[in-house]
Amino acid sequence: MEASLTCAVCLSLFEDPVTLPVCSHNFCRHCVVEYLSQAASVVLPSSSSSASRPSSRSRDSLQQSPRAPGRPSRDGGSIILSCPLCRKLCSLPSDRGASALPVNTTLAEVVKLFRAASPATKPSLEAIAEVDSSALVPQLAALGGICKKHPGRLLQLYCRMCRSGGCGQCVSEDHRGVFHSVNLIDTVYQEEKLAFFSNLKKIRELQLKMMNEISVSPKDEKALMQNEEELIKTEFEKLYNALETRKKELLKNLESQKKRKEKEHLIWKNMKEAHRKTIENILIDCENLLDECDPQHFLEVACNLNQRMKTQLELMQMASGHEDQPECKQIQLDIKSIVKDISALTITEVSLDIPKADIPSGNSEPSTSASPENKWEDKIEQDKFHIH
Repeated sequence: MEASLTCAVCLSLFEDPVTLPVCSHNFCRHCVVEYLSQAASVVLPSSSSSASRPSSRSRDSLQQSPRAPGRPSRDGGSIILSCPLCRKLCSLPSDRGASALPVNTTLAEVVKLFRAASPATKPSLEAIAEVDSSALVPQLAALGGICKKHPGRLLQLYCRMCRSGGCGQCVSEDHRGVFHSVNLIDTVYQEEKLAFFSNLKKIRELQLKMMNEISVSPKDEKALMQNEEELIKTEFEKLYNALETRKKELLKNLESQKKRKEKEHLIWKNMKEAHRKTIENILIDCENLLDECDPQHFLEVACNLNQRMKTQLELMQMASGHEDQPECKQIQLDIKSIVKDISALTITEVSLDIPKADIPSGNSEPSTSASPENKWEDKIEQDKFHIH
């Protein structure tokens, strides 16, 4: 908690904390003032080499950056401040300077409450600074960590790129520039901890899913194969039934046509037989008249006979167009398309992650989206006799 309420410049609890507008990092107002003063004293050509150094509260974290933070811009209307943590540039009015930065009142209240709640439980950094070096190390260790490179300083900052922690002086010396991402170690700890547990949850879910997939019983696969066998048998049984039904229908139609043709042939035969008998009677009368020498008797018989032959010839000529003998033509059933469809039958695999209820069982009729026997039944219904 104390690490989150500590200024990264002076490494003390915030006093009058202000927020930089660009990166939203918080610092003590007097630390920002001293930071600007230090930067200005370095870039001014008139400043002497014996210019005053940063105060002891800065903890050497106010090292001048190559961008010369705090140097006035060319138009003279603003001051460019480089954030001591992330090095992002912030523009401040030249007439007001650090006084233009807004006060973080919420952070100030939290620091105030923290100091009031634990005045005697933890020694302040100012008190620790007054202790000799022999007693400094144990107290720093009690506060949460000691910088290995600078044993007298707290380990409060962390660089994500270098994956190493350090104090303010370490950041100022070794972790400067745009390629370094420096933040408070408590902040990085919370972010990485959240990411760690999120990834851990996903890994555990993946492990459970893989265990469930591996633990699929071979009995289930055997039952599935048995269901597929029953499905094939059922589908082909429907096909056999459809073919048998259509065969009976075709045979029945053929029998009906046979009887109809037999009846037509019988009618035609009886009609021809009647014509034959009539012609034979006329021929007998004609033959009897051949030897007749009496003209009167010949005329009596011949006139009547000529009228009968003329009438019979006209009747036979009129009926000749409708008295053709019924033809018995050969029939052929076209089954090439159906045989081709049957030969093209294949077994289509389905995904194994379908619900259990969707897998057809041996006791229930399987349902298919496009039943092949329906297609074959429609094809069979469309079959016709092709006469050659």
